[in-house]
Parts: sequence; structure tokens; C-alpha cells
Amino acid sequence: MMTPGANGAIWRQRGATLTSYAVILTMMVVAAVSSLEFLVNDSEQFLVDSGSSIGSPPPDRDLGFDPTLVAPAGWTRTEPGEGQVGGTVPIPSTTTTTVPPSTTAVSTTSPSGSSSSTSPSTTPLSTTSTTGVSTTSTTSLAPLFVDAEVGTFASGKCLGLSRGELRQVWCGSSSVELITAQPLATGGIELRLHNGKCLGLPGSTKNNTKVVEMSCGAAGSTWNSSGPAPFTLTNGKANTERGQDMCMDLKGGSSSSGTSVVIWPCQGGPNQTFNLP
Repeated sequence: MMTPGANGAIWRQRGATLTSYAVILTMMVVAAVSSLEFLVNDSEQFLVDSGSSIGSPPPDRDLGFDPTLVAPAGWTRTEPGEGQVGGTVPIPSTTTTTVPPSTTAVSTTSPSGSSSSTSPSTTPLSTTSTTGVSTTSTTSLAPLFVDAEVGTFASGKCLGLSRGELRQVWCGSSSVELITAQPLATGGIELRLHNGKCLGLPGSTKNNTKVVEMSCGAAGSTWNSSGPAPFTLTNGKANTERGQDMCMDLKGGSSSSGTSVVIWPCQGGPNQTFNLP
């Protein structure tokens, strides 16, 4: 059995231990408070150095919208929406110019300014220039007629293809060709077909040479039209080589289906006259 003296020594020892714990806990709290004060002071000093006060960001980081600021030329102020940052947005300025057939305009632009230069060309161009962007597009001449049945004035029939040769056929039949008369910047027209080819004279230009399908752009594929329907068609290649106007012609003046279409010296007859039925 423990004596009163021994019991008192035990309680004194426990009291010393609790006191030590209390001292250690107090020191830890003091150290934590000191660290927090250091961090606060350091943050305040940073804000002071940057010219701002607590609660507001530096002026150069203003996330709000200041209506008193004036946007530079070509820019517009935008008011921030939810989750957005106010600022400036460039306004693209667009200028469209149409260049005559004799020149091609190429426009080069940059954010600080623009410059343009011209070079000779035979194709009329439409050029659109946008701030920071340069684009050039080619605008072709309007066709005289598109996907049309071309009729023969003498017989009332139409032009069609048979084994690559141009012939006179019944209008509305499966042999009828839908023809587009496309003007060229260099002069004359091309008689374009649906298969991507053109009507022309690939070889000889003597009398009764047959009109056939051939590659567009090749010698002999350019024609000249006398005007609105009814019209005659002369071949540029034949006119040059023969030294006289050579017209598209119904061979022998026949009105029969299957008659070949050839070239013959122009004489203005109904077998050399065509229309759009």
C-alpha cells in the first residue's frame, strides 16, 4: 500500500509533465502566429510595391470595363459578359475593288498598313482585301447562253452529237447537246458541252471540214457569234488560215436528221443561221 508521501510525489511528477506540454503548445501557437504575420506583411509590401492597395488588382491587370478609355483606330471596346474579360476587339475593314480585264490587282495587307501592286493580265479579276488577310478571286465573263438547245434555222431541228461529230437531230431527242456559249477574255467564245469538251475544228480548215468535240482551249475551239439569235458562227482558226470568213453550216443545206455540221464560206443563208428554240 502506497504511503501518502509517495502518492504526493507521483502527482507532483504528473503536474510537471502537464506544465511541459502546455509550454510546448504555447510555443507552437506563437510560432504559427508569427509566420502568419510575416505572410500578411509580405503580401502588403508586394501590393505597395506594385502601386495597388489590398482588395484591388494593379491597374495594368484591371479586369473590369472602363468606359472612359478610348479604343485605338480600328478597335472597339467590348463590355465583359459573365465569365468574360473586358477589352478591345479589332474591327476588320473590307475593301472590294473590281479590276478591268487589262490588269490584275494583288493586295497585300498587314496590321500596320497595306500596299497593292498591279501586273498585266487578260482576265478580269475581283479582289477583296480584309485587314490582315489578302484574297484574290477570278470572275469570268457572263455566258451568252447556258445549257441551251441550239436550233437550225433552216429545218427547225437542233444540234447534237453522234460519235463525236456535230449533226442535225430532232429537238428534244437524247442526241441533242445542251450547249453553253462562254465568252473568253482573249476574244471570241467557246461552245462548251456537258462532258467538259468544246465544239471545234481540230485539224483541217478546208470546205466541208466537220465540226467535232475537242479539248477546250485548243486551236480551232474558238468561235465568233454575229450577235443575239438568230446568229451565225464563224471559226477563228478557219478564218485565219483560209483568209475569209468560214461559217458553221449544214452540209449541202439539207434539212434531214443526221446531216453533218461543217464549215463553209459564209453566205448568210438559213443553213448557216442558228437560234435558241
